[in-house]
Amino acid sequence: MRPIIFASVLAVALLLSGCLNNSSCPDGNTPVCGTDGKTYDNPCLAKNAGVSIEKTGSCAAVAACTDSDGGKDIFTTGSVQTKTGTSTDSCIDLQSVDEKICLNGVASSETLPCPVGYECQGGRCNKLSCSDSDGGIIETTKGTVVSGSSSQTDSCADASTVKEYYCSNGSISSKNIACGSGKSCVDGACVEKPCADTDSGKDPLKAGTVTKGTDTYSDSCYDSQNVREYYCDAGAVKDEKISCQSGYSCSDGKCAQMKCVDTDNGKDTGIKGNTSYGSTFYVDSCYSSTSVLEYFCQSDTTISHETIACGTGKECNDGKCRVAQCQTTTDDLSESDIRYQMSSYSSSHDLTLYSGNAIEINDGMFLKLYSVSSNSTTFRLYQNYKKFKSSDQICSFTLYEGTPENDLCSENTGTIEVTDIAYSDSKAVMNIDEFYAIQYHTQNGIETFYAGSGCPSDTIEFDSYSALFYPYADTSSSDMNLEGKKFKILGALATLNDVTSDSVNFNIGSTEYDVSDADTIKYEGVNYRVDLVFNDGGLSRIDIEPK
Repeated sequence: MRPIIFASVLAVALLLSGCLNNSSCPDGNTPVCGTDGKTYDNPCLAKNAGVSIEKTGSCAAVAACTDSDGGKDIFTTGSVQTKTGTSTDSCIDLQSVDEKICLNGVASSETLPCPVGYECQGGRCNKLSCSDSDGGIIETTKGTVVSGSSSQTDSCADASTVKEYYCSNGSISSKNIACGSGKSCVDGACVEKPCADTDSGKDPLKAGTVTKGTDTYSDSCYDSQNVREYYCDAGAVKDEKISCQSGYSCSDGKCAQMKCVDTDNGKDTGIKGNTSYGSTFYVDSCYSSTSVLEYFCQSDTTISHETIACGTGKECNDGKCRVAQCQTTTDDLSESDIRYQMSSYSSSHDLTLYSGNAIEINDGMFLKLYSVSSNSTTFRLYQNYKKFKSSDQICSFTLYEGTPENDLCSENTGTIEVTDIAYSDSKAVMNIDEFYAIQYHTQNGIETFYAGSGCPSDTIEFDSYSALFYPYADTSSSDMNLEGKKFKILGALATLNDVTSDSVNFNIGSTEYDVSDADTIKYEGVNYRVDLVFNDGGLSRIDIEPK
């Protein structure tokens, strides 16, 4: 009996120690759960597989996907676990959560927003101690700030200032912010100023101004009988030409009742006056050598005239009565760099400028062509004629053929374009918004004035006279032909007839002068030597001295 008991005990020991192979393991079903997550029918099979026993009994079934916060819970930082790993809720930005979820047993995610008063922190929406619906100091948006049970909403401190509320260290703070040019405060936000008209619409009897944002438009006169009236239409700025009614004319942007005006305030024969009513205009004149044709206002709407004798010892001269005796006044004549405009041009005209020539452009600035290359030109810009004479330039710049430039050197030059370059002739054809043909003259001498009957005409005797033309006086080219234009010479206004390469022809009154370099002319009984200087464009200088 003892041998049998010993044999049984030995068999069990061998079974538990794994000494036997799987075929020797008992068939009994006493399942155990191995540390590898598998269930074995008995401990012998687990032992033979080299796996430790985790627990007695079967391993529980593992779900395909689990979510620790139970789904779309943006207020809890949850994790989704699958057989392949774990993913945790996170913040995309301050306003949204990347929420991990199980969808049909598969790990997925969805972007969910945090509600007002919350922000994303650590993968979940946390309630803020202070929140601002417009996101901070944003004066163009009306916002509300909430902190605990308190709240404040942006408002207007005045018509041009917004009182802006915002969060600062978890509390409500505020500051006043100016809306700036062209804006006003409306319902707690800075917005563009709406269209507004000071004369409340189409009122030609008032000179109104329309504003919208930073833009301003003022009523003006098209001509003496029509107003350009600006007004608001559905928030937009529009304008219309409105005719003045009978008896009215346009003045200073409005239709005003016409009134007779006399500059010498009535029948004053000692003053040469002019009388006007609307577009009707009369100037006092000499009816005879001893009487004046005097114009005056008969009423606010009527002009009348009367012939008035000058009286004993008086005569009529240039529309007024004066003492009829010769009175002489002599002044020293000394003038330097007096500007005289011969003609003006716009961008519809071309200008040929030679190297070394200068031209007056917008705002009295001087533009000088300094040099020419095969495809570019170099210019210098001067603030005015005085700066040009002293070579005090604003800047130097290069223009390329066919490339227009605006407001060079940050000055108000307008648009300047070189349209053609002739390198061999050192010249450029240009297109400029605004330029002038001008003359500067300098003169010294004695000027004599006579008053009374039987006196000679006023005279000027010159010690010297000089005239400079910019860019030149020219009567042959198509781009700047000054034929028939006026210029100053020897105190008179002359008409330019012709300029050749070595001579100039002009008229002073009915007298014609054809002058070449170093010629002598006679003017007002005095002989003068005339020296002429020419450049490639035309006449650039005239110098005159008594001979």
